[in-house]
Amino acid sequence: MKVLVLSFITFVFLVLDTSFAIFFDFNDWYPSIVSLYFFIYSLNNEKYGITFFALFVGFLQDIFFYNGFGVNIFLNLVIGFIVHYLSVKYNKNKYILSIFLVASASLLKSFLVIIYMNIAFGVNIYIVKLLYEFVYTFVVLLFMYPIFNSMFKSKLFRKTLEF
Repeated sequence: MKVLVLSFITFVFLVLDTSFAIFFDFNDWYPSIVSLYFFIYSLNNEKYGITFFALFVGFLQDIFFYNGFGVNIFLNLVIGFIVHYLSVKYNKNKYILSIFLVASASLLKSFLVIIYMNIAFGVNIYIVKLLYEFVYTFVVLLFMYPIFNSMFKSKLFRKTLEF
């Protein structure tokens, strides 16, 4: 049941990400809703779940990524484990710290994708525009984080069931 719920929400966010979020861009940038969803998942779950979910989400993101199959899978795995490690070590369910951590992970992923696009294809993107994405992502997370944090802490997503 957990896998079905995660898959359904991921597909809905992927459709929103590729078709609807483009209309809400700010200075030609908009946050990837699927990536934010994955990073919030990484805050609250164990390593094995993060591994499989990173492979699934990264594969779906790579379908829509131009000439770079495997980039999103690799970045989701690495950054997902970093987010999980930092949340276990430093984050004790603090709201703003969690939002800052997820926004920073999204910024890091965007920065690494920009470096890849520049090296592989010579695409020049101004790194200063990442500041716009960080602020926009932070604002989106103010509304998105409480909903998914409470969902990931529900009985469906716990490791053990309580009777």
